Amino acid sequence: MVRSRPASPVGLAVARRAFAAVTVFCAVTAAAQAWETLTPAASGPRAERDALARRLGCTAEASTESVEMTEAACTVGSVQYRIVTFAADDGRRQWLDLATDYGGTYLTGRNWVLAAWPTECLAPLRDRLGGALRTGAPHGTADGTDDRHAHGG
Repeated sequence: MVRSRPASPVGLAVARRAFAAVTVFCAVTAAAQAWETLTPAASGPRAERDALARRLGCTAEASTESVEMTEAACTVGSVQYRIVTFAADDGRRQWLDLATDYGGTYLTGRNWVLAAWPTECLAPLRDRLGGALRTGAPHGTADGTDDRHAHGG
């Protein structure tokens, strides 16, 4: 039978310090990784906007940035895009409900909306980006004529 020697107080102190150092290192590393996933650069409206712009082949030029949403424009060839991203899908739904009152066609996904001019460019993007097309109310009178001239516009 092999007898083990009792650990010396110095050896136990070193082992405890090493264990504490490893525990602190692991905690700090886990906290840093968690922080990176919460920062706007790693997730949220800004990251979603930049990811959509990359998939479109352009660089987003922000016009509005907040914690809740971002709005940006970019151009690919002769097509102009407007990218709007949201921190929560509820914000997207509210924005889209208001925007469609003014007409237009939008490609909309989870937490994002994309508009394009010409609007015919949106349908082919649905296969690449996902989402659904949503068309707003037409601007015209009940008889189908354009009412902009009636108001001097």
